[in-house]
Amino acid sequence: MRGIIFYLLLFAFIFFPLSNAGILYVGENRYPHLQEAINASSPGDIIVIKVGIYKGASINKPLTLRGEECVIEGDLVINAEDVSIENLVIKDASHAIEIHGNNNRIRNCIIAGNSYGIKIEGYNNTIISNKIFKNKFYGIDLDYSLSNYIEENILYYNMWGIYLKHSHHTYITRNILRENIEGIKVQTSNNNVIKLNNITENQEKGIYLCCKSKDNYIFMNNFIGNKVNAFVLAEKNAWNSSEYGNYWDNYEGNDFYMLSKNNIDFHPSSFLYFINNSLKPEIKLFYPKEREKVSGILNIEGMNEGGGIVEWRIDNGTWNRANGTSFWNFSINTEKLTNGYHSIQVKCGETILEREIYVANNREFPSFITIYPILSITMIFLWKYIRQKGRG
Repeated sequence: MRGIIFYLLLFAFIFFPLSNAGILYVGENRYPHLQEAINASSPGDIIVIKVGIYKGASINKPLTLRGEECVIEGDLVINAEDVSIENLVIKDASHAIEIHGNNNRIRNCIIAGNSYGIKIEGYNNTIISNKIFKNKFYGIDLDYSLSNYIEENILYYNMWGIYLKHSHHTYITRNILRENIEGIKVQTSNNNVIKLNNITENQEKGIYLCCKSKDNYIFMNNFIGNKVNAFVLAEKNAWNSSEYGNYWDNYEGNDFYMLSKNNIDFHPSSFLYFINNSLKPEIKLFYPKEREKVSGILNIEGMNEGGGIVEWRIDNGTWNRANGTSFWNFSINTEKLTNGYHSIQVKCGETILEREIYVANNREFPSFITIYPILSITMIFLWKYIRQKGRG
């Protein structure tokens, strides 16, 4: 009998493990500020950030931050291990995310309009499936770090897409690096793998290796439309595997592609590599929330990841142009609308977003002084009318 109970308990622990993780909610009359929820949490908790705009915060314990159509304005600083950040939009920060620790994970975030994107100082951190664009300096910076993993991100309109300094054993794969000043810069960094990336239309260099960088493996990438596809002032690096090199749009069909004396692609490809990256540009509406109660002047703002003209209208009226492109905004005077529900539509190209608002302006009744003359005239006309009817 005891044996049966033992195996039943073992089965329960294996297939129905106990979880001590709590869930805390930011917004919607729970914790109004992200930092308050972090301070109140225990290691291993999940913090769900509801729709809204919040300030940045510092994280000093293992947590999961999971956004639900929310925006963070300011820095997120991780001074811990085993932190997971998912589904956030981070803008208007100095450093959107600073990682000082190991085994952290940043996934499915939008990091745009900051001075710097993601800075990593640590080991075994994973940056996967993020959109990182329009940051003034770097998109991802690895500084004195080791064995980090950068996969399936889109990085564009930054000064540097990815910048490695004194960082080793980094794995960079299936990223799209386009229209930056430089796609990838590798400085004093060794034994990194850069494989299966699209490196296209960068204004100065697709990839730049310098400052004694050596023993890096760079192969099966597509270099297209960069001012200079690759610039090397470094020691010896490998630009092909045993069979596969890189695709160079300026390759002239020789047996090899020469970068420098110690940097040669011996197997340049005559065909483009297929790189599976499923991230697509989107248009987002940050404020107001769905069915939010509003009054007076309503300021509406959002983001257009692909850039381009954004238009808006109220209740299927005339389309108007919003201010800005990547970050856009417009204002509505709700006092010109009737109280009740109204529909706001925003479009870019063929994409249309719709958000319903509830207008609740205080409609003040005219004062007695204002309506007295109107009331007096009305009474006089009414008295004359009654007299004429009486004579008839």
